[in-house]
Amino acid sequence: MYFKDFPIIVYKFGKEVDYSAFHNLSAYTDIIDAVSDNFAFYQPYTIFDKRPDQVSYELYGTANFHWTFYYMNNNIRRGGWPIGQNKIEDWIKDRYNGTVIVTRDSLDNVMKVGDTVTGVSSTVTGTITRRNEDLGQIFIEGTKAFTNSELIRDGDGNTVTVFSSSEEYNATHNYTDGDGVHADIDPANGPGELLTNVTFYDYIIDENDKQRTIKVIKPEAISGVVSAFREALRSN
Repeated sequence: MYFKDFPIIVYKFGKEVDYSAFHNLSAYTDIIDAVSDNFAFYQPYTIFDKRPDQVSYELYGTANFHWTFYYMNNNIRRGGWPIGQNKIEDWIKDRYNGTVIVTRDSLDNVMKVGDTVTGVSSTVTGTITRRNEDLGQIFIEGTKAFTNSELIRDGDGNTVTVFSSSEEYNATHNYTDGDGVHADIDPANGPGELLTNVTFYDYIIDENDKQRTIKVIKPEAISGVVSAFREALRSN
């Protein structure tokens, strides 16, 4: 339905010998871009646990105008439709499902991605999936019960001391100062008491909430705007 007014071009797919008639998906018109900057044509809307087609039906009586939300809002065009409040916690725990070890020791040339590490006291083992040296973090695949203050050893025999260990979603994403501004730390000393710990859980909840406030074309203007958009595409 959405692509029906896109101009037709001839295109050869992959290693196919023959050309095919296909919609030119790169066709563009700035009709809706202009509308998104004109308050006479749009109104604010807050998304709560509804899909784009459901919001379209609520506003316009049809699900066919859901695509206009992505044209009107760069935030959801880049970051996607917000996850429903009844699903976001499970999504975060499923996405950030590893273990994060924090160490105050240097990670220079030790504890490399792909290494299997072992807790010297706990005997727990795990594979390193990534590291963040700026925060002294080692990301381990799966849920692992490493012990605070124990040594962990990599495959080359190098060791670092576990300062703390937590589920990935509860691990630090970043720190902020009193003004809410991202703050760097010295991983050898930690963040101190003046900075706020922002976990992956906190960060994703905040970013998801930012996606909820969008601009939508006013119901009384939607037919005219969509008609102008489609006419501009056909004339490309």
